[in-house]
Amino acid sequence: MQQVHADNNRNESQIDFVFVDRSAYSSPDDFYSAAIRLLWAGWDSDANTDKYIANAIRLSRTIDELQKEIAECLSITPVADFTPNFDGIEVVFSFYDDWNVKEFVWYSDKQYWFMSWGTAA
Repeated sequence: MQQVHADNNRNESQIDFVFVDRSAYSSPDDFYSAAIRLLWAGWDSDANTDKYIANAIRLSRTIDELQKEIAECLSITPVADFTPNFDGIEVVFSFYDDWNVKEFVWYSDKQYWFMSWGTAA
């Protein structure tokens, strides 16, 4: 898995993108769990990470919704020299979508993508 991270330099928000070859995971749920575990490694207990993953609600979303949400998140928390891939998107899901946390998974024929954005502000 590859990871790209940025914050807004005021510690108010952060954004992460994780992406991997689609053949590495059997489902969007498996990829989501692995991406969360990657991001949370060493940050919280396995029990709390498992609870967070279990509380996620997977909802089918449109490509337009995904692009709108990512554009909004990137306007708040820019990532230098990085643009997520929207080519050939087949499926989009949100797992968390609230005012202070947004987590989306999408995939094309070759890759899974995950975006996590969060703020404490």
